[in-house]
Amino acid sequence: MGSIAAVADLRALEVLYLDSNLFTGTIESIRELTSLVELGLYSNFFTGSLDPVRNLLNLTRLDLHESQLTGNLNAVGNLDRLEILDLSDNNLDGGLTVLGSLGKLGSLKLSSNSFVGGLESLQSLVEITELNLSNNQLQGGIDPLRGLHRMIKLSLDNNQLHGDIASLSNMTRMHRLEACCNE
Repeated sequence: MGSIAAVADLRALEVLYLDSNLFTGTIESIRELTSLVELGLYSNFFTGSLDPVRNLLNLTRLDLHESQLTGNLNAVGNLDRLEILDLSDNNLDGGLTVLGSLGKLGSLKLSSNSFVGGLESLQSLVEITELNLSNNQLQGGIDPLRGLHRMIKLSLDNNQLHGDIASLSNMTRMHRLEACCNE
């Protein structure tokens, strides 16, 4: 299909979904699409980082899973209107610290990347109902998740996490808990 460069001039776009189209190249052409509220470019073959989303301050939904992106999460740290963020199955790394400012997040999927560090920054995500951090290299205790009372689905498989599962006992809405293959 080529690249997504042609969308750069569509500055009035509020919703853009170009998923599963075998696009290649970078996502640089979305940098100036500042009216976007929803962006889905998942299941493509991009190169480069998340940096072009940095200025998309109106985004409430960002889905770039299975897109071959690299780098860290710094570019999403100021997207404080985000309610849904799916960056799973990429080549992203670094810590989760920047996510602490995304207080409106209801769904966060970061599985199958190379994230490291602890879960402390996630304790401020009090609106979250779905959290998937499986298949990363996260370390430390699960206690920082204690206050996330709205949680319905929590996936922590295949990390290096530890702690007493009792610390999650106040998640009374929980329908699904996956935490195998940890310490």
